[in-house]
Amino acid sequence: MLEGKRKKMSDLKKVLGKRAEDVAVAFLRDKGLQIEKRNFRNRLGEIDIITKEGDVFVFVEVKSKSGEGYGSPEEMVGANKQRHIIRTAESYLYLTGNEDSDWRIDVLSIRPKSRSEQDFDVKWIKNAVIQ
Repeated sequence: MLEGKRKKMSDLKKVLGKRAEDVAVAFLRDKGLQIEKRNFRNRLGEIDIITKEGDVFVFVEVKSKSGEGYGSPEEMVGANKQRHIIRTAESYLYLTGNEDSDWRIDVLSIRPKSRSEQDFDVKWIKNAVIQ
């Protein structure tokens, strides 16, 4: 019984995470950013969204939560996660021949406004991680 409940919660978190990334992409496009790649992964880590704002690469970590417990979504980007994002971003720039480009890491904090999860509050934190 408990195992089934855990799986259901895990599935709900995946659905919310995917929906939050879709909301993030739409939000960033509305702000004029060009989406380069979604869900870039390598052995160093993962970056949810890679965009460009003019000539600046923007590596975006998307965090979402439906509940109030354990702090805000953006507070969940701890030191270990920040290190992984930095290394992964540097790797992406190297692999694409853009290692001399300007770049930054932003966090998008996304919370559903209601249980229907159709409307979201989005908080954009630019330069959230200092490299």
